[in-house]
Amino acid sequence: MIKPTFCMWCKHFQKGIVPKCTAFPDGIPRLIFTNDVSHLKPYPDDNGVQFEPISETPKEQLEFIRQLWG
Repeated sequence: MIKPTFCMWCKHFQKGIVPKCTAFPDGIPRLIFTNDVSHLKPYPDDNGVQFEPISETPKEQLEFIRQLWG
């Protein structure tokens, strides 16, 4: 089953061939990009930046992320 990445709802996300963000300028770790590891809390080498939702994130999506990752 394909799981859309929660990264697309983060204000630090940068689309591209290699998904990047402010936290991971050289590429988002696979475990975070596949939603297998929470990035609501610090993760090694994340430059002190964690998931922050964009304003367009639906409330239901935010709640789901917090339940799964919280």
